[in-house]
Amino acid sequence: MEGGFSLRDKDAHVDFTTVNAEMARVDVDNSKDSTAKAWRLSGGDSAFFREWFSTQPSEKRLSLCKGIIKQKLSKMNCVNDRELNEYIDRVIGTLNEDQLSELEQSPYPYVVKIQGKVKRVDCPTSLLRI
Repeated sequence: MEGGFSLRDKDAHVDFTTVNAEMARVDVDNSKDSTAKAWRLSGGDSAFFREWFSTQPSEKRLSLCKGIIKQKLSKMNCVNDRELNEYIDRVIGTLNEDQLSELEQSPYPYVVKIQGKVKRVDCPTSLLRI
């Protein structure tokens, strides 16, 4: 973490009313000059992932979702990992039962919303690397 940015006192309410539950596959080449490529998952791929995911216990699904969110947001150089975990827990704590179910079915749109919120709560632009 750089620059003393903290999520501890930041608002954890995220507007999830416009979440779009599309699924995508992202391929990332780890070479220096690589560019991520994304595709929408086809019906079969999306159905396979959702079927596997739905066979997991609810606590496991929620844990997997938190891990997906943390993995994406931890790339933000301005966010301390411990505070990020706490912030994700606070955000998820604001979700109602329907939103939790949607999160468990399709976590990636929630990642985008939470990431956008963190960017808007004064994370210095110079420290973003996502």
